[in-house]
Amino acid sequence: MPYYFGEDSPGWDEFMDRSEAGDYTRPLERFTYILPWQAKATVLNFPRSPNAPAAPEKGHGSPVAASTARPSILERLFGIRPRDAVGTKPPEVGLKTSLNNFHLRQKREAQQALVRVAHWAAAFRALGVSRVLMRYDGGNDEGFIHFEAFELADGRRLAWKEEGASEVARRAVEAAGRPANDRAFEDYGHLEILVDAAIAFMGPGFGTGPYEMFGAITIDCEACTLTDETDRARAQPDDEGA
Repeated sequence: MPYYFGEDSPGWDEFMDRSEAGDYTRPLERFTYILPWQAKATVLNFPRSPNAPAAPEKGHGSPVAASTARPSILERLFGIRPRDAVGTKPPEVGLKTSLNNFHLRQKREAQQALVRVAHWAAAFRALGVSRVLMRYDGGNDEGFIHFEAFELADGRRLAWKEEGASEVARRAVEAAGRPANDRAFEDYGHLEILVDAAIAFMGPGFGTGPYEMFGAITIDCEACTLTDETDRARAQPDDEGA
């Protein structure tokens, strides 16, 4: 995770009181860096030659038909229930099981996101992009990603709205086998690799909870690494000063 300030942090109650009064200024000096809660690491490695991205699980979220024994002749004649069905009932799912399933699902989706990052990185690398820089922030049930810049192998740095950035984004999207949507990047700086990078570190639904956060991630297409940056100056949003 990023720089964090939450309900277990000193000064949180005062911040919430000010927010309710209309003052949303965040006490940046109270934000402290903690490890991303899903990855539990600041650097993740991905393969240079990735396999095909994991496909969604078939039937995920849909009921599975139960297998029952065919009734015998006597059971059919006298209306007796099949032996396998007598006394059976759906297994009870307790809170502990539900939490375990939730954590397993979060872990699986984070791993799948890292696989997708590897594919995106290969597409950008083929276009001469060495690194993709991004930031993220959110909290209180919201999470946001922000494109920062492409760093090219020839030394150029293309920030959002700079000439050439949209062309790089469009060609990478097409190379990854996705339909290009120029407006998504041009209007909002949106790229799927940014979302996947954040999910790889923090799991889906990052930003959910009683806290505020900000951070930055470097996607190194050459070194095949994701780095959650610990340097406050790199992670801090531009509009809140250094």
